Amino acid sequence: MSSVIEQKDIGISIGTGGSFSNTELVDGKIQLKKSTTNSDEYVPMGLWTSEVINIGDNFKEYGKLLIDKTDEDNSSIRASTRSSNNGTVFTPWAVIGADDSILSPKNQFMQVRIELYAGSKVKTVAISSADIVGNNEFVEEIVYQTGARLVPILTSNTSSSEGIAFSETQFSASYLPWRAFGNVTTNESYATANGTIPGRLGFVFNANKSIKQYVVKSMISPVYINSMPKDWVLQGSNDTTTGLNGNWVDLDRQINQSWATANTEKTYTLPETVNYKAYRLSWTTNNGYSYSGVGGLNFISESINNIQLKRSYQYNMTPDATWSETGSLHRKKITRDEWLRIDRMEVE
Repeated sequence: MSSVIEQKDIGISIGTGGSFSNTELVDGKIQLKKSTTNSDEYVPMGLWTSEVINIGDNFKEYGKLLIDKTDEDNSSIRASTRSSNNGTVFTPWAVIGADDSILSPKNQFMQVRIELYAGSKVKTVAISSADIVGNNEFVEEIVYQTGARLVPILTSNTSSSEGIAFSETQFSASYLPWRAFGNVTTNESYATANGTIPGRLGFVFNANKSIKQYVVKSMISPVYINSMPKDWVLQGSNDTTTGLNGNWVDLDRQINQSWATANTEKTYTLPETVNYKAYRLSWTTNNGYSYSGVGGLNFISESINNIQLKRSYQYNMTPDATWSETGSLHRKKITRDEWLRIDRMEVE
């Protein structure tokens, strides 16, 4: 697959640049990785995100993103773009139009994201919406892949090969930022410096990570539950090295958050999946304590939902005159209208 932006000399070369997630570059083309080395099945979904592209003086004239795609086994792709006037702060991702037109605002800098979905070489089909299942007794929705917590359990700020934990301040050596990612259950977790309420807490990965949700857990003891942040912004960065430098983009904002019970998680879902190298919680107020504490924090990748034919719907257990040994679904003869109910699966 190769991509080029239409008009004049504006172009995108995939090369070896960009970020690959469950994808790889083979003979100059992006393709899904195989589920195992010797398998003919591919992972159900992969992602490639280009590096930041400086379109230059021609940015007012770009029109379309043309994708050269080899269609194998009903596979599919979805292309999106986002733009920036400074190469750092970007607009939200926008899927290209039906005529391949670029719908992002016209700016000097651009990124391209291409999602790849496997076709018949996987046993289930990824879908974009669960709405198509409805009350259809022939199909069911399953969770093919549950969103994963991306920061592993830490034992120090630098104990993981995935990256580093950081904070703006800390109460003492017993309340360092890694403790918010350490699955601490016996005593308190992260806390800001004594007398300091505002704070920043997060994780810098060694490579970009896509997230759809994040989770915040209250302090373990009810005594310190009011130290939890009340108003905060979740932020992402692609150029920070310490978690406190670099440029940051606001991804989610919450106000008036409080916890009624200790050691309790709340999960927050972003409007869309985002992809950054680092994420942090940045807050200005808490719920009334002299310093702030966070019992737990983590960032969660997007779940993948799928549909499949049910294997045990009610007709399986009802042999009657309509059953046949051949030529029917689960040995149950069905009408054309019933078949259309099964066949109308609007998959990507």
